[in-house]
Amino acid sequence: WHDMYVVLDGDTLAFYKDVRTYTAKPGDYYRKEAPIQLKSNGAVAAPAEHKQRQFVFRLKLASGVEYLFDTGTLGDMNNWIRAINSNAGTSVSLSGSQTGLARSSATLPPGLSASSSSTVAEKKKGGTLGRKK
Repeated sequence: WHDMYVVLDGDTLAFYKDVRTYTAKPGDYYRKEAPIQLKSNGAVAAPAEHKQRQFVFRLKLASGVEYLFDTGTLGDMNNWIRAINSNAGTSVSLSGSQTGLARSSATLPPGLSASSSSTVAEKKKGGTLGRKK
């Protein structure tokens, strides 16, 4: 897992070391990892079960690459899932009873503003953010 600053801009998801890096050098991505184009990569975000972390969601690309995000709160997790899927043009059936998802606004909360600090792990093939072993 890696702590980083994640920015969702349209259908582009970019990773930065922190908010200062994003502000001062918006082209300086975390570990030189290119931003993810959600639509062209067939991205789908959905809640994920995790033994040690409570508010984790999975971003799965058509290529098989999966990213796990730990957002810290249920509300942030729900809003990120909705925002990513909306911007990727995909939809996922979210079962409130199974995942505890709240059915609230589809917009990000004021403090989140389409970018947020997050903890991310990547598994399967591709990418360099950090492989889950």
